[in-house]
Amino acid sequence: MKQLHLTIQELGTAFLSYIRRVRYVVIALFAYIFVLHFHLFDTMIPGIDTEHLISSPKAMYDSWLGIGRQGLCLIKLLSGNSLYNPDFAAMLSLLLLIPVCLIAPFLGSLASGNTEGYPGESWLVFLFGALAVSHPVLTEQLYFTLQSTEVIFSLLLLELCLAGTHFWSVSRNPFWLLSTILVLQIPFSTYQAFVPLFITGAVGMVFLQSLFCPKAIREQLRYVGRFILAFLCSFLLNQMISRFFFMDSTYLGEQFSWTEFGFSGGCLKILSHIRDIFIGNGTYYFIEFLLLCIVLLIIVLWHCLSEKKAGTALWQLFLLLAWFASPFYLSVLLGSRPVIRAQLVLPFSTAGTAFLCGYLFLHWKPFASRKVCRNIAGFLLILLCLDTVYQEASVTSRLYYTDTIRKQGDFSLALSLQQDIDAFTGESDYSGTVIFWGRRQAVTNPSCIQGDIMGQSFFDWDVDAEPHYYYSSNRIVDFLNSLGSSYLKPTAEQIEQAASLMDSVPGYPSPDSIIWSGDTVVIKLSEE
Repeated sequence: MKQLHLTIQELGTAFLSYIRRVRYVVIALFAYIFVLHFHLFDTMIPGIDTEHLISSPKAMYDSWLGIGRQGLCLIKLLSGNSLYNPDFAAMLSLLLLIPVCLIAPFLGSLASGNTEGYPGESWLVFLFGALAVSHPVLTEQLYFTLQSTEVIFSLLLLELCLAGTHFWSVSRNPFWLLSTILVLQIPFSTYQAFVPLFITGAVGMVFLQSLFCPKAIREQLRYVGRFILAFLCSFLLNQMISRFFFMDSTYLGEQFSWTEFGFSGGCLKILSHIRDIFIGNGTYYFIEFLLLCIVLLIIVLWHCLSEKKAGTALWQLFLLLAWFASPFYLSVLLGSRPVIRAQLVLPFSTAGTAFLCGYLFLHWKPFASRKVCRNIAGFLLILLCLDTVYQEASVTSRLYYTDTIRKQGDFSLALSLQQDIDAFTGESDYSGTVIFWGRRQAVTNPSCIQGDIMGQSFFDWDVDAEPHYYYSSNRIVDFLNSLGSSYLKPTAEQIEQAASLMDSVPGYPSPDSIIWSGDTVVIKLSEE
């Protein structure tokens, strides 16, 4: 235990020294994060799914437990946040992002054996944080404020588990292994995307360790093997706990597409995803990521050629390819392109690639005696990173703007519907069942961009799910109830009974668009 105490004490001392060195970065990141994501505090009109937690919290928690997200429920329970507070959730999420962005570069220094600092460290730490928090994929995740605090906190735990795995790999003290296995149960059961994210972090640390702590290949394979063992023990334990005690839904199983599309179809979808990410095809992807990967490849190839050790060079190139493949681990598992919010690896893969470029560049021996070349190349690398930050932040800001327009439209329509329902029923606070038939898309302008979830109207969500208008009506009812109504959700049978009456009913806001179906109010939102 004495040796363990010394290790923890040394780790704490090194981290405090690191924080003192980058103290101005902490302030800069704090300001940047809150300026970029201040729209999260506009919480009167919730985002998709958040309305369900506000209106039906027990049902939401039951559904999370049913898909193996017991860690998410546990964090909410232990933090006293089970009664959802949107403003508090937004504030905690952004505050927790700061240590997440600070710890990740420290893990790189830990893996490379250099925790004493180096020239340019503050720049690298800031760029890592800015690239991660600006990425619109992370913005989509933060948009789910019902779980954003818990997800970001789990990111923090994941980073601590990576540090614990590293210490077990180098010290072989079982305390680190057991601690990692136990703590990883929370991230792995909070959001399943943390599984590929842990693998990505491990690949990055192993890669840096192979470059800066050269050892025999056999010893490096032992280091990797301990990471694999820690991961497998943690993952399998989480799977057993989830399967035996919680999971009763097929939601996650439905995400696997290999059986639906077949092997060739799945491979084509994976290749399509790879192509889109590297060429920047789509709202959430940027060609700057490809440029950063090319820069990293050049640096590593030059390093490998200068070392003139074939075995070591091949091992390092293999690890580099594993790093480049990290945004696609989940795609390979599912056999299709994951939903945007599940591609949580991409923001950190982008930020990590930039960090690796800068970190290796600053320690690159060929530039040690070439000051002019070093300064020019360093300046160009910083420009590339800043351009990436700019492109990401631009899309993130437009997503927030689009959703602001969406919120105004949804609120205006919700208020009009509430007033018309009251007038139709003759009750000032109608508490009966309401069915919403049809759809109403969000009205936007040319400056808006369509996100995966952001910018999507409550009145245009789940309408294609069968039985038609059952799930969409339930969602709209939850949304209106989150704004103060007390409507009841319809059953599938009530939806079916109302279907026969809809042909002759005009679309809203016609005065005849609201009718009775038995004792149920039915509103036809559109002619569709």
